[in-house]
Amino acid sequence: GQLITYPLDTVLKDGMDVRVTNSYDVSVTADGTTNSFTMGEGTVRDALNRIGVTLGDDDEVSPELDSEVCEGTAITVYRVSYSYRTVTETVEFTKKTEKSAELYTDQQVISQKGVNGSKKVTYCDKTVDGKYASSEAVTTVVLEQAVPQITTVGTKQRPIVVRNLKNNGSPISELTVPSSINIENGAPTSYSKIITGKASAYTASPTAKTSTGRTVKAGYVAVNPKQTTLRQRALDSL
Repeated sequence: GQLITYPLDTVLKDGMDVRVTNSYDVSVTADGTTNSFTMGEGTVRDALNRIGVTLGDDDEVSPELDSEVCEGTAITVYRVSYSYRTVTETVEFTKKTEKSAELYTDQQVISQKGVNGSKKVTYCDKTVDGKYASSEAVTTVVLEQAVPQITTVGTKQRPIVVRNLKNNGSPISELTVPSSINIENGAPTSYSKIITGKASAYTASPTAKTSTGRTVKAGYVAVNPKQTTLRQRALDSL
C-alpha cells in the first residue's frame, strides 16, 4: 500500500507539500506484547519510536536497529540483563606415568599421590526476558595448585630361574627311581642320548590324569611325544 501526507478529501492549497510513500504492515514484540501497525518507509528504530518502545543498554533487537522495514517485517525486542557470581571449584589432579629400571616389568608403584587443587572463578550470567541464557567465565584465580599423581612402572626383566639337577639340585617328583637306573647328583649316570627342548609344567585339578595314566602331582612335566617315547616320558617325570 501507500501513505499520503494528507487525507484524500483534503482541499489543496498553494504551497502544500504532498508526499506519497510506500506503506508496510509490521509488528513489534516486546515485554510479552505484540503490536501490529502500518508505517511508511523507515528503519526498525523508526518502528520502535512509532509505538514508544524504549531500549535498555543491554537489550537486543532483531532485525538490527538500522535495518529498513518491508512488508511483513516482524521486530522482536529482547530484554537482556547480566549478573556476576563467584564460586570455588575443584581442580582435578592429572595422572602421569614414569619408567624405572629399578622395578620389574610386572611391578608398579604410586610414587606420588595425586591431590586436587582449587580455584576461584567469577562468571557472568546472561538473562534474556527473565530466563537464564548463558554463562561466561571472566576471571579465574588459582587458590591451590593440584599435585599430579605419578605411577612408576618397571622396565627390568625378571631373571629366568633354571634348576640344574646336576648341580646338587634335588627333584621334587614323588616317583621312585627304578633300581636299574643309577642316579648321581640328581641325574642318570648312563643314557643313550640327550634331548634338548622345552617342557611344560602341569596345571590341572588334583584328580586329572597324565597321558601315562598317572594322577598329576608336583614335579611332573609334559613332553613332546614326537621327541620321546612313552617309557622315556615316564622317566622324564622323575
